[in-house]
Amino acid sequence: MPLSRNTVKDRISKMTKNVSEQLTKDIASCKYFSICVDGSMDRTLSARIAIIVRLSLCDEIREELINLVTLPERTEICKAVVNELNVKNFDFSKEVSVTTDGAPSMVGREAGFVSLAFSSGVSLHYKTGNFVSKILVANFISARPLKTRQFQNLMSEVNSIYKGLLMYNNICWFSRGYILQRIVECFEEIHMFMMDEKLSCQELYDVLWACRLMFFTDFSQDLNDLNIKLQGLGKTIDLIRAFEIKLGVFIHGINTGKFKY
Repeated sequence: MPLSRNTVKDRISKMTKNVSEQLTKDIASCKYFSICVDGSMDRTLSARIAIIVRLSLCDEIREELINLVTLPERTEICKAVVNELNVKNFDFSKEVSVTTDGAPSMVGREAGFVSLAFSSGVSLHYKTGNFVSKILVANFISARPLKTRQFQNLMSEVNSIYKGLLMYNNICWFSRGYILQRIVECFEEIHMFMMDEKLSCQELYDVLWACRLMFFTDFSQDLNDLNIKLQGLGKTIDLIRAFEIKLGVFIHGINTGKFKY
């Protein structure tokens, strides 16, 4: 027997209300939570903000979409996000991190979401890696068409398996590890190119700097592997604990001077 439109509508409304109530209870009972905010434009060119929360509940980690917010003109992202979180009665003392897509509207120094969130008193712990001269060397070559072509010619002359360096992209999660790996694998070619161009880069002659580069590259690759494994459901706690154990092995190796792993 077919259901009427009103019956289906009422059933959907009740299910939506029930899911919302369960989410509110989970938020109130969670030990910690983290926030992910992602901004984009839909087909109608309307600004949309996806607010996703990851909750720590007893022995499980749960991800939930809080809301997909449409931003009217001149609406601050920070205000819209905070309003949505307040509706769900979030306790910001339990917040441990916030993740954004790295766009200027999110991480801008003056009007970015993270900066405004700090100034509004919301306890957001935003962490970003400040790249050192390793990345500046790669971007110096990759960001200039003439230097890029010259470096490609050098790579061809030495029969390298690579045609050039990678350009650093702050938005891509894995860009840091990939670009460092390419710098390490093309270290001699970069050294030759900088010498031929008579460009000053004292770090390339520093053995200690090179050792730190190798170590940082290996560690970035391990972080990339962890981030890839974390994609999907039901893969969080055990993988993180295993990575913590791996960090302990690394620390022990550094303290004892035995770099077996």
